[in-house]
Amino acid sequence: MEQCSVISEAKSERRGARAGKAGLVLGVLLLGFALGTALTTPSWEMVITAVGWMAQVGAILLDPLLGLLLWIVISPYAPFIHLNLDLGSGIPDLSLDRLAAGVLCVVLLAQAARRSRRLAPFTPLDGAIIVFSLPLALSARASLQGVFSALQLMFDTTFIPFLVYILARNLVRDRRALRGLFLTLGIIAGYLIVLTVREQVTGQGLFVIEGRVASYGANLTRVNSLLQNPAYIALALNLVLPFALRAALRAGDTRERWAYGLACVLLVGTVISLYNRAGWLSALLVLLLSAWYYPRLRRWLLVALLVLALVTALFWNTVRESALFSERLTSEPSVDYRLRAARAVLQLVASQPLVGVGFNNFAPLSLSRELITKHTPNWWLPTPHNSYLDVLLAAGLLGLLPFLAIFVAILWESGRLYRRAASDPGVDRSLIVALWGAFLAFVVSIATFDIVAAPFCALVFYLIVGAILGSQSVTGRQGEGETG
Repeated sequence: MEQCSVISEAKSERRGARAGKAGLVLGVLLLGFALGTALTTPSWEMVITAVGWMAQVGAILLDPLLGLLLWIVISPYAPFIHLNLDLGSGIPDLSLDRLAAGVLCVVLLAQAARRSRRLAPFTPLDGAIIVFSLPLALSARASLQGVFSALQLMFDTTFIPFLVYILARNLVRDRRALRGLFLTLGIIAGYLIVLTVREQVTGQGLFVIEGRVASYGANLTRVNSLLQNPAYIALALNLVLPFALRAALRAGDTRERWAYGLACVLLVGTVISLYNRAGWLSALLVLLLSAWYYPRLRRWLLVALLVLALVTALFWNTVRESALFSERLTSEPSVDYRLRAARAVLQLVASQPLVGVGFNNFAPLSLSRELITKHTPNWWLPTPHNSYLDVLLAAGLLGLLPFLAIFVAILWESGRLYRRAASDPGVDRSLIVALWGAFLAFVVSIATFDIVAAPFCALVFYLIVGAILGSQSVTGRQGEGETG
């Protein structure tokens, strides 16, 4: 009798399981049908926006770190795949960046309030960010584009990257989280390489805003896919390069070593194919810094440089007549413009050296005072092409000094961790060196363009800074700090 009862219960459980699976399949089919129907209506763009937002918010609620990394990966695509919502005149737009940053901050604060997460301690870097943010925000009052518009642009291009640093510092605390960071960097580098190679081969860019210049001179393709400027693509790839080098030089398995080595070659080759001189210089500095830390790379790099010098000397006439040499390496117009822009900034800021002349005012002021002459099509507006001068112009010395202090604080804190590694085996010096490589690429590159025009690069940089400093600062605590 008891045996019959057990058999009956088992059959009932199996029937219940089958019914549950059938219900799940039916629910998925109905949801797919409803979604497919909605996508055929005139409001299909809103449907994509809603689904994308629900996926992003769901990822954040499921795992805040997963949500952060997912956001960074898809951020540059958001304007092209309907993940940014235009709410009309007078109402701030709701972009994926604003949505993800806001939800992540709320979740992080809620976890801290419930004491399920301990927030990272306040550091001099945090203080420098706050001190810089105050005069920059005040510079919006003098912005000729309007206070509200200036604050929105400032929030998107400057304050959200700072929030990413804070989020990464609190969320990336162990080996698993670092693996997520490395995977994210790999995905970003992967799609940028594919888009760059495709545009170089076909001459057609993907995810490009209309009106971008498509060539350097008569012979070289100017890659604009996704990030809209080869300088921004080069910086994003150079931020990944030191971590790829670290992986290649620390890999224990031969196949892994060759795979990561190939990835490094692809990264450097893609940067070269972008024809951006600041990108070339940044990649060289990353290689030199890594060679200082890894003797094995030092030998390979020395051989590569000697071969390059020998080939250049043997085929000098061919090199000198090539488009790469004449149209990019020795091209002077962009250098001349940057010198004129620097003089214009210094003349404009001379009247208000302490507080500056207002956020994003270079174009109207330099054109109205004829400091910069506009010879290009109507859509073009001049910029300082130098992030440090841009900050000086907007917020004066009260803004520039704390802006520089941010980078000093990054070096100071990472240097302290590097020294601590001598007594704390949990601190991974190779990660600190990789951070220094990304730091070099960033501070050099932003001296040649305005970082407010490349917020994705700032997002990636401050993600790296927060993740490395956050993970290495907790290595002495039990259960944390294993970085592999």
